[in-house]
Amino acid sequence: MTFSTPGLHSLTYADDFWNDARELRRELLNAALWKPTTQYDATGFSAIETERQNGLTLTDLREVPHTHALRAHLHEHRRELCALVGLDAATAETAGVEMNGMAYGEGCWLAPHTDFVPTNAGRRLAAWMLYLTHPDDGEWSGEDGGAVCLRQHRREERLSPRFNRFAMFAVSPSSVHEIERVNRGGGFDRCRLALSGWFHGPNPVRHEARLFTRRESTRTACATAASEAGDAALRRLWRSQREYIGVDSSTVDSDLAALREGLASQHADAPPGTVFTGYVPGPAACIFVVDEHGKLLFFGPREQYQ
Repeated sequence: MTFSTPGLHSLTYADDFWNDARELRRELLNAALWKPTTQYDATGFSAIETERQNGLTLTDLREVPHTHALRAHLHEHRRELCALVGLDAATAETAGVEMNGMAYGEGCWLAPHTDFVPTNAGRRLAAWMLYLTHPDDGEWSGEDGGAVCLRQHRREERLSPRFNRFAMFAVSPSSVHEIERVNRGGGFDRCRLALSGWFHGPNPVRHEARLFTRRESTRTACATAASEAGDAALRRLWRSQREYIGVDSSTVDSDLAALREGLASQHADAPPGTVFTGYVPGPAACIFVVDEHGKLLFFGPREQYQ
């Protein structure tokens, strides 16, 4: 099997990677455990700029046994695979494999972020993904969206989904990447389906315990609307998946209605001239107001804001 020449963040890929990819895809499509999720980092806050991971994650893969064979294969060949992204043999020898499922439907996306999360226990060394899109769709076009896009300074590199395409890249504090908005329709059967995860290894630097703080990102009205559209797209895909496996989807319709009603109420409650961007930890009945650059303009009871 031939991998491409490593590119940005050592991104490399190979097509026709897994012999049982069709069976693996079939099992994932019929799994009943898909659900919307939010991704959090080691600080307890979202690692994603927009908070909501607008896809679906299969958090329990016990009902899809073909994933175990793939995970065992990745673990067995971890030294060769990690070497592709520049990791030395000693580091790769101790690497473990984490795996999860991802599905993105029309209107779903994942905002720019980095997977780098150092802890005393270890860190993510390399990210990997196996695309399991519909075999008849071939390589998705730029108009279809859904590509993983890696960035560093003014450089960027894109890799589009294609059935049974396996890709890896090195994880570092600068390995910023995103999943572009999916524009292809067709329901759950034609979604951007993939297995993904990380090779975990030892952390060469010991990190002492520290207090983590987080400044809430500012979003304009347009960015807020885009995030809310992503939330709705996530739930539409969830409904499509439940219909695909013959499960009642009325609860998803109720969830969508509650989402719309809740957002309408939250925006209505925002002080004049501001846009509701989300909830942050803090005293009850107090609000944060920041400007377009993230500078804090006001903190305190809502009724005192002018």
